[in-house]
Parts: sequence; C-alpha cells; structure tokens
Amino acid sequence: MSIKCPHCNHDNPPDSLFCEECGFKLPQVAAPAAVHTPSAPSVSPSILYTLTIRNNVIEVSEPIKTFGRQDFMNYIPESEYKYISRKQFTIFKENEKFFIQDGGEEDGKWKYSTNGTKLNGLEIKGAGKKELKDNDKILVADTIELVFNIIKK
Repeated sequence: MSIKCPHCNHDNPPDSLFCEECGFKLPQVAAPAAVHTPSAPSVSPSILYTLTIRNNVIEVSEPIKTFGRQDFMNYIPESEYKYISRKQFTIFKENEKFFIQDGGEEDGKWKYSTNGTKLNGLEIKGAGKKELKDNDKILVADTIELVFNIIKK
C-alpha cells in the first residue's frame, strides 16, 4: 500500500519518510504488530554514518537528522556559521540507502535553507531528496565542506 502525499497527492512507496515528488514529510503508518520494538534504548547506539568537518568527525546514530548551525558551532568560527540555517539539511535512511535534502521540517511544513546546500558541487535546494554515497561532499551555505561516510557493519 502506498502513502499519498498530503501536499501534492503523489503516491510514494510505503516505507518512504519524505515525498519523492515534493519532499514533504509523509505521515507515518503505525508498524505492524509483528514488528518488535525494543522497550529500552540500547546502551551504545550504533553509528550509522559520519560527517567530517575540518579534521573533526561527527558520529550520527539517528536514522533521520536535520542539521543546522547549532551542529557546527564547535567546529567553525561565528563569521562562518552565521550563514548556516537553523534547519540547513536533513539526512535520512530509507531502504538501506542514505539521502540528503536541503532544509528541514518546521511546524509540519518543509522549509528550505536560506543559503542552499550542494552535494558534490550541485545545488540541491528545491531538488527533493538526493542519494548519498560514501565520500560524498556536502557544501553547506557555500561556507563549510563536509565529507559523508557510511559506517560499514
């Protein structure tokens, strides 16, 4: 059963987090009763991927995360992070693949970043989700470059 986007009415695969057509965050259907959900969080979360910024590594264990200036304040000077939006880009895992999309959800609506996000030199603002591969370069607001790396299990 597909998920119809409430924003543009596009039919999306049932496991989609965001609309393939417009990027709107899709409502999530409750998991079937047969799926086991752990009752307590694990003590040491599995790292899914890393972002490298100026020889510093940010480890990420969430399957969906929106990054903004607050995530980079400890790594770059204010003269640079002031150009980064509060919701600059979102990385999410879908069907064992990783995707990036400019901006993030705010008050139930998708909001693009002010100064854009580039993936391997190509602007992705307004372009929907784009697949991320190991060693891809993310340019944030034409200010800082990140290197995306998938953690192999």
